[in-house]
Amino acid sequence: MNPTASAVVGDVMDISRNILAGIGRRTAPLGYLDARVGKLAIKPMGEIVSKYYIRFTVVDEPGVLARIAGELGRNSISIESMNQTARSAQDSVPIVIITHEARELDVRNALKKIDSFDIIREKSNLIRIEDKPGVGRPFREN
Repeated sequence: MNPTASAVVGDVMDISRNILAGIGRRTAPLGYLDARVGKLAIKPMGEIVSKYYIRFTVVDEPGVLARIAGELGRNSISIESMNQTARSAQDSVPIVIITHEARELDVRNALKKIDSFDIIREKSNLIRIEDKPGVGRPFREN
């Protein structure tokens, strides 16, 4: 109700200011001027550097975490935090790892190898974490 009404009134005021100033818009969409958007080179996904949330479903036995951590390390991926839930009646458990900033290509390569391990019960889940400005930016710097 009230927030929606104030947003609509704000939009009408912005449009009115633009009409009075004789311009189409004062703020470019996406924060870039239209003429510049077409000139930005988009980074390949493999070059994106970000933190990652990775969820593994693994067999519940000793040495599993060491194998996963070892493969991440071989691919220059550092672990910020790790959580493994308590044992259950099932033979598999989830392990959740948050990485420090890493290159996406390195993360994908590590997961491809880890997912082939006999200790993995399901394909790993990966979510990119973009928690600070500039991290994971899809454009190359000029």
